[in-house]
Amino acid sequence: MKQTATLLKITDIAHVHLKHNFLYINLINKVFNCDCKIILHDHSHNFHPKTFKSKISLFLLKTILKPQYYIGVSKENCNWAEFHLKINKKHIYKLTNFVAKEKLINSQKKIKNSYVLVSNISRIKNIEFAIKLISKLNGTLTIIGNIYDATYYNELTNLIEQLNLKSKVYFAHKIQNVQQEINKYEFALLTSLKETGPLVVIEYLAQEIPFLTYDTGEVIQTIKKELPTNIINNFNIKEWAERIDEIKKNNVKKNYLTAYNNYFTSDKYLKECTKIYNQIQPF
Repeated sequence: MKQTATLLKITDIAHVHLKHNFLYINLINKVFNCDCKIILHDHSHNFHPKTFKSKISLFLLKTILKPQYYIGVSKENCNWAEFHLKINKKHIYKLTNFVAKEKLINSQKKIKNSYVLVSNISRIKNIEFAIKLISKLNGTLTIIGNIYDATYYNELTNLIEQLNLKSKVYFAHKIQNVQQEINKYEFALLTSLKETGPLVVIEYLAQEIPFLTYDTGEVIQTIKKELPTNIINNFNIKEWAERIDEIKKNNVKKNYLTAYNNYFTSDKYLKECTKIYNQIQPF
């Protein structure tokens, strides 16, 4: 804590990601009288604490460790900060996520009739829908993500067996570089029920992979006008299959890269950050 305080005392602004990190840094800032301006950069869409620990955290955020400055990755985040934390609206900023586009190390041939879903194994990701969908499509599905919910993972493996899809559905865990990996596949999916991003759609755009996603998250709202066909607002398997066919027939890769360049580059993100910093502490 003393080492952190030493840094805070020579710092104008500390940009801190995630609530638990913010509480720790803001506590140090107050205890050691550092007088540094601390920004809470919030990524979570989970606003309803269930555990005792999370209830205490929310209490601290509303009282003695309340943030003065708040960045949310979505409008939903920002509204929560205004109405639940009672932060001054002038000090609330929306900053859409970004992903740095990576150059491919090795160009790979696409796996024929292949689908990819990048998603950690968690119930809110609605992966069972993707498995049921692939049972109606001519192709294979690879699910890239780590196991967050072992019970749900077992349910998914049982579903794969029940639908006789062991030769069509695969899991890939502990993938370090998603952008390099997803280029092997012809088509990408996102079936999550709830997202603040989702970051993976930015990765699909950066690598110009045709995709279909459920309508959730700030990234989707950002690209909706440019890519309406790639967004669907239901979980009807027949409609998903029809939309996938439509996207495949009318796939224009440059539209994906244009959307990425317009909204999600690191340069644009840096400019937005700098703009926020200058509003908080003019240099």
